[in-house]
Amino acid sequence: MRRPTTPIIPYPHEAIQHTRCVLALSMITVALSLLKPEAFSQLGDLSKQVEKVNRWLDRCGDDTQKRKLSAGAKRELDARFHILAGHVGDMQSATTDATRWTQWAAGMWAGLTFLEDCRNTCPAYFRGLHWHNLLKTLTKLCNALEKVDPQIAEIGTRVYEKAA
Repeated sequence: MRRPTTPIIPYPHEAIQHTRCVLALSMITVALSLLKPEAFSQLGDLSKQVEKVNRWLDRCGDDTQKRKLSAGAKRELDARFHILAGHVGDMQSATTDATRWTQWAAGMWAGLTFLEDCRNTCPAYFRGLHWHNLLKTLTKLCNALEKVDPQIAEIGTRVYEKAA
């Protein structure tokens, strides 16, 4: 029996793939933007990973900006961003630096989960070394963050599930 040449479950339409990639990159960008400069200096060796993530994020963003979002995609992203804004609000209203840091790290984990979703379902956009380098660098950063605080994976996954 021959193997099928196309996947059994077809990939989503290219417009949906584009929307998913924009969502993943946006989540990571927002999480990085919430990292305060004084907290960045306290990351030590992890600050190098954050800088690498930023660099690859910019390169991957170039791929998604070549296509405009449709009105439906804008509505869908707006709804998902509204959900993610709740997480950002939780982070900004955190009373202690430790809680704020945990919420930031959970946001990075959610971004990683969105990016893994893109790797699995968006071959039209998630291609090229820069996408794989972003995934590898972000995975390394999130694994290191999880060693500091194991609950970030659980919180980040919940954020992903709400918005996905």
